[in-house]
Parts: sequence; C-alpha cells; structure tokens
Amino acid sequence: MRGKLGRMLTLLIATDGSDNAARAVQHVVDLARRGIKLEAVLVSVQRPVMSGEVGAVAPIEIAERMRTVAAHAAIDAARAPLEAAGVGVRVHETEGDAAEEIAAAAGALHCDAIVMGRRGLGALAGLLMGSVSSHVVRLAKVPVTLVN
Repeated sequence: MRGKLGRMLTLLIATDGSDNAARAVQHVVDLARRGIKLEAVLVSVQRPVMSGEVGAVAPIEIAERMRTVAAHAAIDAARAPLEAAGVGVRVHETEGDAAEEIAAAAGALHCDAIVMGRRGLGALAGLLMGSVSSHVVRLAKVPVTLVN
C-alpha cells in the first residue's frame, strides 16, 4: 500500500463517532505503525436539518448546533489516536448525502483511498435499503476499504 516512489498516501476516513468508524481509524493507525507513510483526511458529513424535523421545543439553530457539536466530538475522537501514531490529520466537514459527499470529498481532496466502517445491516435490510458504505463503493473513483 505504499505510494509510488515512496510518496505519502492520503487516506480519507469517514467518521461519525460510531464503533465502526473507530475501527476504521484503528486500521489506519495500524498501517502507520507498520511504517506506511500516510496522511489522514477525516470527513464528517451531517445531514441537513429540515424544518419539519424540529419540534416546538428546539428551533432549527439549536438542532444545527447540536449536530455540529456531535460532528466535532466524532472528529476529535478520531484525531487523537491518529496523531498519537504520528499521522498528519486534515479535517473536512460538510453537509448532505453521506455517500455522495464522501465520494466527492475523496476526489476533491486528492485522496488515494477511502477507509470507512461497514455498517452492520442484516442481509435483507442491506438489500432493501442499501447502506452508506455500499453506496460509497459504487460512487467512489478511488479504492474503498471497509473495516468490520
């Protein structure tokens, strides 16, 4: 997995704070500890807050702030082990469809590959609904590693 002529690889890591995302981060940490030169781009995608989702108790600004805090917590949790392993980290936060935004970010940020957790959908649910990871695999123009 070394880059051409020993150059550093840039790996996009999709993070949402889940256990699956943490395992993806750990996979990248393990690669770095094996001597692979790499940089990580942590990507957090938030779904836009729709006015119909917000009840009378919380105005839309509060809901957006809560999502921002959650995204920052996910990024901070992912950043710490990467930096401890000597991996350079960049952060990209965006809003929209997670699969589309992850695939687009990989291209726009010149990433060599995407590393992300595989969602634990059952076989039937996966067939009926699909998952973010399966959509990323279809959309991405770079290799995608799904971590269990």
